[in-house]
Amino acid sequence: MRTYLSALWSSRKNELTSADAANLVCRESSMKNTFELGKISVAIFGGLVLSYVAFYLAPIFLNSAEVMQFPTFVPSFPPIGIDFRWLWTIENEWKEGLLHGQMLKTGAAHFPPLTLPMFGWASLFPFPVVYRILTFMTLSAYLSVATVLPYLVSRKVPELSGLWLLALPFGFFGLNAYGLQFEIERGQWNVIAVALALWAIYVYQLCSPKLKPLAYALMLMGCQMKLYPMIFIFGFYSHKKSLRENFKTVSAMILANVALIFVFGFEVAQSFLKSVSALNRRSEYGFAQISIHSFFSLVREKQNSLYPVYMTVWVLAIAGALVSWFNVIRKHSVANNIVALFLLLVVGLVLPSHSNDYKLALVPLAVPIVVMSLPILVQGKRNRGVAIFLLLFFLTSTFYSYATKGGSILVQNNFMNLIFSGLILMMLMNFGFSSKNESNAVAR
Repeated sequence: MRTYLSALWSSRKNELTSADAANLVCRESSMKNTFELGKISVAIFGGLVLSYVAFYLAPIFLNSAEVMQFPTFVPSFPPIGIDFRWLWTIENEWKEGLLHGQMLKTGAAHFPPLTLPMFGWASLFPFPVVYRILTFMTLSAYLSVATVLPYLVSRKVPELSGLWLLALPFGFFGLNAYGLQFEIERGQWNVIAVALALWAIYVYQLCSPKLKPLAYALMLMGCQMKLYPMIFIFGFYSHKKSLRENFKTVSAMILANVALIFVFGFEVAQSFLKSVSALNRRSEYGFAQISIHSFFSLVREKQNSLYPVYMTVWVLAIAGALVSWFNVIRKHSVANNIVALFLLLVVGLVLPSHSNDYKLALVPLAVPIVVMSLPILVQGKRNRGVAIFLLLFFLTSTFYSYATKGGSILVQNNFMNLIFSGLILMMLMNFGFSSKNESNAVAR
């Protein structure tokens, strides 16, 4: 009987047309890709669940006191929106001065001078209305980058087609992130500024060349709301241009931003630069800071014996970043470019001397597009499940307040979470532990 069935199957195989054979191959490939994407999804959501259990569920509900805890999740500073409330006061003073023919003399402290005209609309309304408008703008900017941008990128880039569905849950999950809540409570506008910069890169890299002036305008607006988004100017690097042309583009954008600091005259620009310098000289640090300076100040104060260990990790991160940028320049890859943008974000978060935790709102802003690129980034690489699991754990650990994280500086402060996330992504980009037995196929 078995011999008969074998003969029957052999004869049936011989009758298959080339089209039938191709269909079978495609079906097998599709099943394999679905299986691989399933394993990646398990690792992604596993990292998310672990950070949720470790930094929210356990300290709030599963603590040794057997009592639900109510920590101050966001270090509030009443009245609400205090940072934008201050800017609103400056806006009203500026408006009154203009009505009486007086020019601007001091600017907006350590914010670029053009911040005032860009938020000039605030002087037209009472603060409660202004705060609601700002909150709507912040959430709109966040959702546009965390949900809409991945979809548009997936439509423009065939390698990422369909993968935006994998990223979508993170866009909504991030709405509850500690950094975003902190951003809204203080009335900050980091999300708006960085969203403008990221949309500028999208328009520049993936839209019609006719829209490049729009990309330049969006980037200038983002950089003139805050200073550190200037790091995203390097996102204008294009493999379609020579190194010389790229250098000209980046240099021109940097010079344009520097020139705009002097738009209201030398006196206002000097006031701005002095305010930035004074801010960088301040030395009051706490756990709700993510800058390099603040982290190592805390280490020297509380865990000095571990200072060499943390410094070694930091040096490795710098070396890895340099290698990563060399790879981005040498070889065009969509996933590599996305990782490079995330590394720019990390630099923008940790480099300024004072970098408050409300800037962590930018991490959930970037997580969806990073998650979407992972199936491409890890194709044909060993231990990808472990790497993705750890990456998502460190990334989503920044979604929780230091108030729910007991223990050492390493756990409470989010600086090292950012550094470890960057190191894992750089490892996947540059080395990847390529496996000879793995297929390079990936879900399209």
